[in-house]
Amino acid sequence: MINNDYVRGYFDAHGRIWCRSKNRHTPQWCIEFEDRDADQIKRVYDYLVQKGYIVHSQSYVDLGALGESKRNRVQIGHSHEVKRFIEEIGSERPEWKERFAKIIT
Repeated sequence: MINNDYVRGYFDAHGRIWCRSKNRHTPQWCIEFEDRDADQIKRVYDYLVQKGYIVHSQSYVDLGALGESKRNRVQIGHSHEVKRFIEEIGSERPEWKERFAKIIT
């Protein structure tokens, strides 16, 4: 069953948070999950949508050094949604916790 704890673990394994704005005065943070397993990431996507998050998804082909591979991505990009994710779901990884703390304050 998917719940916040599951999504937290999934984020820790397949996610990242990054700033997509170059303006340091008004950073635009983005939560992103990426996985090759389309079924797995769809379950997380569906759970987040059910919880009321504004979530975007896409599939693409990665032309990496090891050849082509299909990748699936889910993003939470609105600042209030990113803060909500941090407060409700969070992370157990120290580097994400540190970044989350800076975003919230």
